[in-house]
Amino acid sequence: ASEAAEEDAASVVAAEARRAPRTSKSKRRPPVGLPQSVQPTLRERFLALLVEPRGPLLDSRACLLRVSVDHAYRGARGWCAVEVTNASHDACTDLRVEVFSDDEKFATTTLATPRVLTTSRRSKSSPWSGGSSSHGGRRRSSVSPASSSSRTTPGMARDHDDDDDEEDLVVGSRDAVRSPRLAVAVDEDGADDDGGGTPSKGSTRGQPLSPAGGAATQTASLEPGASISVRVVAECRSPFVVPPELTLRFEARGRRYAYALRLPVAAPGFADPDLEASKDVRVFKARWDAVGAANEQQIVVSARGTIDDALLADLRDRVVRRGCRGALVKGADATKFTITAAAAISCADPPRHVPVLMRLECNAPARAFRITVRSTSHDAAAAFKNVLQALITSYFIM
Repeated sequence: ASEAAEEDAASVVAAEARRAPRTSKSKRRPPVGLPQSVQPTLRERFLALLVEPRGPLLDSRACLLRVSVDHAYRGARGWCAVEVTNASHDACTDLRVEVFSDDEKFATTTLATPRVLTTSRRSKSSPWSGGSSSHGGRRRSSVSPASSSSRTTPGMARDHDDDDDEEDLVVGSRDAVRSPRLAVAVDEDGADDDGGGTPSKGSTRGQPLSPAGGAATQTASLEPGASISVRVVAECRSPFVVPPELTLRFEARGRRYAYALRLPVAAPGFADPDLEASKDVRVFKARWDAVGAANEQQIVVSARGTIDDALLADLRDRVVRRGCRGALVKGADATKFTITAAAAISCADPPRHVPVLMRLECNAPARAFRITVRSTSHDAAAAFKNVLQALITSYFIM
């Protein structure tokens, strides 16, 4: 009788377990991220926004949300207006918009999962020799970011394997005990600008950002077709390599979603043309030699199409002048196949200008460019090299 009672009790427990709601497993399901199919277009939009002041960042039909960006800079300060639109036929609830710099996110995990700085051996040939497209042997080390289902770190707004051109992008070093190089925060008072993204008179935006630097908006809900605007303020404290990340977390169709995007807030955005170095080639050469190869970044990249006069002229305007805020150096380019420019990054901690010297050498028959960047800051040289590399290799799809 006791055995029969025990069997009956076991049957009751099993039946109750089957009837119990299975919510714990669904709660452990990772949030839905961006589809792999949108990554190429997302990269194109990101690169276009490095040159243009406004435009779409995420506008794929495969995503529930659409994102557009309008950004502007003055000195060491930048402002970025982000508009998020519900492009689906379902309500998006519990929407949370977060923004943080790569330094801030890394500082929370660096002791457990260090990232490795990608390095490269520079060619000893002088950039003034011209014509040569050879490149010294490179030594690369892998990058090991912290793994997280809710916070991805896509290289230049990508979360899949990079192609050969992108594997050389220098990620930069981190120091978890110091303040972030780029401080970002959500600006809850967006009424103090003049409509163009820059602060108006009497604005309080000139005050230093808090050391934390990152913030998130309050939760919100978006009905189909509705939009929400978020203003992000950024401060370049010292040269940085990786643009800040924008994360959109929301719930729709019974699932949690997390879209991780890179905002097009790159180091060249905080730069201005270096007019002093651009007016006199002797000044530029003296600075070039003074910096030396210690803080030099150099790489050879392939163009995706024919290199002609129209392309070179457009590279000078769109990539060098607008994308990198460089001033062309008079008398530095003996032929049309070289481009030499100088810029200076405005930094806030301490207030200073970091010089950046750029040199592009073209080998038209080989459809190749040699990019050489020198700066007193290793991170500044890496950041500008990354931007030049990405824009040149993606020129024909921008």
